[in-house]
Amino acid sequence: MSAIILVRHAQSEHQVGNLVGGWADFGLTELGRRQADCLASRLKTELGNAPCHIYCSDLKRAVQTAEIVGRAVGFAPDPVAALRDIGSGIVTGLPQQEAREHFLPPTEPIGDWIAYPDAESWRQVYARVAAFLESLAGNQQAVYVLVTHQIPAINVIHWWLRLDATVAARVSFVLSPASITVLHEEEWGARTIERLNDTAHLYAEGLAEGVQLRI
Repeated sequence: MSAIILVRHAQSEHQVGNLVGGWADFGLTELGRRQADCLASRLKTELGNAPCHIYCSDLKRAVQTAEIVGRAVGFAPDPVAALRDIGSGIVTGLPQQEAREHFLPPTEPIGDWIAYPDAESWRQVYARVAAFLESLAGNQQAVYVLVTHQIPAINVIHWWLRLDATVAARVSFVLSPASITVLHEEEWGARTIERLNDTAHLYAEGLAEGVQLRI
């Protein structure tokens, strides 16, 4: 593939409600819809009339974001389970404070750690994301727009950089709601990160979240 435009879904109900997302089917907030409109306008400008394929997680918050983008650029999104958020097991949809009562301490190797009973490990998410991307890799001319969640989006970047699951579990990125990350392959095959967590379109409209630092 020549390029991936990687999008994290816009602000969701679980984020403002301080709830565990995972596979729970939360939709976008009103702010999230405005963010998605702004994102769609940005992508329409950048893509122009270029053909693209839009794939999204089959969870509502990603589908709603992708549908708004799809209407703007003229291509309907295709929901796939491979791009779902990390499974949170028994705490799915619970308040974060209640979920902490079920938290399982980290184990080694960290990629196989399961944070909650019946949840997914980082390695399991990497495996399903990588298998999906490998199925697309034969089309060298296509531009893919992938609308997903933070953890699978991070794993898309890991796959793009050819990091194996063991190394990938120790390398992370911050991806904000309705952000754009652009992955581009050069003519000689080098894989590049052209942009990472680009939210300039949101800042221009006063819709961006502030930078969160742990000090």
